Amino acid sequence: MIKINNDIYVEAKCDIADALLQAQGLPIIWVKDEHGNQRMDEETQLRFNDCYDSAECLLYNLNIEPEDT
Repeated sequence: MIKINNDIYVEAKCDIADALLQAQGLPIIWVKDEHGNQRMDEETQLRFNDCYDSAECLLYNLNIEPEDT
């Protein structure tokens, strides 16, 4: 098993999840809250969460895990 810094591991999962989300070809909808912060709408966030889980599986299958596990 290859162990990498936890911050790098999380960043890699986010980058992979973002790429998977983009590859779906579906619209990514952003909304602003009352404080002006931008976030994904609920449906897009759910799709991102699924992609994030897939990214974790991908890294696991490549024998890559964070150092702190």
